[in-house]
Amino acid sequence: MGKSIRAGLCSTTPLFAGTAVGAVMVMALCSAPAYAQSQPAPAQSATDTAQAVVPEIVVTANRRNQTLESVPYSLSVVSNEQLSQAGVTDLASLSLAVPGLSMYDYGSRLAAATVPIIRGINATSEPTRGFRSFEQSPVGVYIGNAPIEGYLQLDDLKQVEVLRGPQGTLYGAGALGGALRLILNDPQLGQWHGSLEASSGDVAHSSEPSYSFDAMINAPIGETAALRLSAKYEYDPGFIDVHGLMKTTGSGPSAIPVLANPSDIINSSGVYYSKNDWNY
Repeated sequence: MGKSIRAGLCSTTPLFAGTAVGAVMVMALCSAPAYAQSQPAPAQSATDTAQAVVPEIVVTANRRNQTLESVPYSLSVVSNEQLSQAGVTDLASLSLAVPGLSMYDYGSRLAAATVPIIRGINATSEPTRGFRSFEQSPVGVYIGNAPIEGYLQLDDLKQVEVLRGPQGTLYGAGALGGALRLILNDPQLGQWHGSLEASSGDVAHSSEPSYSFDAMINAPIGETAALRLSAKYEYDPGFIDVHGLMKTTGSGPSAIPVLANPSDIINSSGVYYSKNDWNY
């Protein structure tokens, strides 16, 4: 079960997609047969020319706006539309859609303890130690320019930039293998809009369905400011039934067991119970 809330003020694309050179190549190939014709080919209309130009992909890997082709190292950009089409919801599923990016999958309980791996550079031979990893990750993960760690749902993103190779100049020693930059959608001035999505599913051997809700709203504040909010609630049911659990007065290792006979502290047994779908 997870909750996330955020407030905030395309798979690998070919290197030539979005450049003027790419558009010229397309136009040259289309007009090449004109030399073999006895009559001049008709001039292209403005509509045809506009359709031949591919929009440029702008990235901020170097802390400034640049076209994808001008960045002098290996970089992949996955747009929000491509994330949706590939069913990418978190970093683990992102690793299945981006070449050269991988993560160990030890289940949702250890999701916060696993780190991304780029070009085979890993922090330790033991990827997980309990609830988190204690070694420095060789791949820096950023929301914009703010470093983060642990499990994160990929919601309301503009794009994901995957930088391969050492990125110490801009992202420090924690980016020896590379960096992942999660670029959020910016608030939009003068526009009210939002979205609401819900989903449900079935888990084998579980008595409850899985479900999730997520919502986003963009609210303008006057003519010079705007606010964008996004939130998500997700529930994954369990499928393991356990027996012989001891009832306690709280949680954690310091919790006090509940006695069947509170008046006989020394000889009384504990209170035991069973729980279905324990691993929710």
